[in-house]
Parts: sequence; C-alpha cells; structure tokens
Amino acid sequence: MIFVTARYASSRLPGKAMMKIGGKTTIELCLRRAKLSGAQVVLCTTRRKEDDALEVVAERLGIPTYRGSSEDVIKRYWGAARKFGAKTFITYQADNLLYDFGLMKRGLEMLERVPFVEAPQGVVQGAFTMGFTRDALEDAYRNSRGGGRTEMIWPFFTCEKAELPMEPGYYRDVRMTLDYPEDFAFFQEAFRLVTYKTPMLEIIPRVAHLAPMNWFRKGDWQENQRKVVESYGK
Repeated sequence: MIFVTARYASSRLPGKAMMKIGGKTTIELCLRRAKLSGAQVVLCTTRRKEDDALEVVAERLGIPTYRGSSEDVIKRYWGAARKFGAKTFITYQADNLLYDFGLMKRGLEMLERVPFVEAPQGVVQGAFTMGFTRDALEDAYRNSRGGGRTEMIWPFFTCEKAELPMEPGYYRDVRMTLDYPEDFAFFQEAFRLVTYKTPMLEIIPRVAHLAPMNWFRKGDWQENQRKVVESYGK
C-alpha cells in the first residue's frame, strides 16, 4: 500500500499541494504517479477544513482518503494502517512530485523480508524516502506517544533499517522535492521535459541541467529537518 502524505498548510511554501503545473495540481500529479506502482494508494491528510480540497482530488481519481492529526504524522499513519488493514506500506510525501513508482514497488517487495527500508545516502532527493511494516509502525507509535509532533518520523523507529538497492543512475546531485519557490520553478521546467508517467531513470538525465535552479536549497532543507528533530527532545 502507498500512503501519500499531504496537507494544504506549509510554512515554507503555503498551499503548495494545490499549486498547478501543466493544468494539474501537485497533489494530483503525486496521486497519479503513486498509482503507477500498481499498489493500492491512500491519501493521508488532516481533518482541517482547508484539506477538503485534497480529498476532492483523491475522490475524483478513485483514491480513498484517511484524515487524521495535522501535527502527529505517525498517529495519522497508524490510523490509516488500521482503517485499511495495511501490513506493509511505502510513505510518499507529496513534496516529491516525481517519486519513483518502480522503487515503490521494489520497496514493498523488500518489506516482505525487513521491517524498514530507506533510500541510501547520495541518491536524487525526492526519488524515494522510506517504507515500513505495520509492526514497525506500531513500535514507533508507542515511542512517540505524548509528543504530539512527529513531522519527521524516522527518529521514532528503533527497528532494524535496510537500504533499498539502487542503480548508479540514481546517484546525482539533483533536488526533486517541493519546499521552496525555487523548487516550484524547477518542477515547472521539469514537467516541460517529462510527464508524471516517465520512469525516474529517464527523468534524471533529462532534468540534470536544471539542478542549479534549486540544488542550493538542500542546505536549508537539511537545517530545517535538524531543528525539527532536535525539538523532539525539548
């Protein structure tokens, strides 16, 4: 199962889930791409009124929605896993408009043998993040209870983690995730060269020359993640 995580609110790029590229909202592009994995797709969003629009998009595409906590992402995943009976799933943050559907499928296969799978260091940012089993999620849910904020979920997983094997073509300094205005400009150009149906290993060489548009933002993204994770200990 693929859990596509999205919400309208965003401090760095407000409303990014409903921004349009080529006539389609970014959340629609992500949901359509997730379906190419061949696995069941679920939109995981919040109960906030502003996220009604995301559910409308998912419904139009025949994709069910789970609505839960706006701040506690682990709790939202746990609720979705229980509602839909998911035993293994890949998390697809809707920031990653071109998340690799081939890697989603490969990750689900790997989760039949390991409790947690993640992208190795150095791969194209936005190609793949992580997936885990229901048992691993249940442990993380226990570890996180009482915190109320789990935007970054991996610190709460204490299970064994395995890297998803990837071909050399995935190792490039290209940023394909939507957090800043420069990222949106990157995707506007990228979608003139590819479609949501294009495999990632074909996308990378086609858009590599666009990397200077937003690669410098990776440092800002990493710093934001560091601050969020550090706040969990306060």
